[in-house]
Amino acid sequence: MKVAGSAVVQASPDEVWGALCDPAVLVRTFPACRDIELVADGTYRVRMDVAVASIAGTVDGRVEVIDRRPPTGCAVRVAAGGEPGTIACTATLELVDHDPGNTEVRYDVDATVGGPVG
Repeated sequence: MKVAGSAVVQASPDEVWGALCDPAVLVRTFPACRDIELVADGTYRVRMDVAVASIAGTVDGRVEVIDRRPPTGCAVRVAAGGEPGTIACTATLELVDHDPGNTEVRYDVDATVGGPVG
């Protein structure tokens, strides 16, 4: 499954980059994320609730920042699994400076979902 898009954030690229590196911010912005914890530089442990139709459950996994380019973007790799299935994805984020005080966040995600939820 591929998903791409963008959103404009009312903050500078440096501020957006800082937020992307803060687990307290990430847990509020990742869809269905229940918990996220920094375990090593650029590596996070995550717990997410997933639900598709009548299949629901919690998956545990890992998010790794594999290509940092502060404050212009990064690439990440996600691998998670649990009773409802598995999720593996890679994503690229690009931070584009816009009008003063605004940053466009462009994202491109390639995900594979397996197991019952897939």
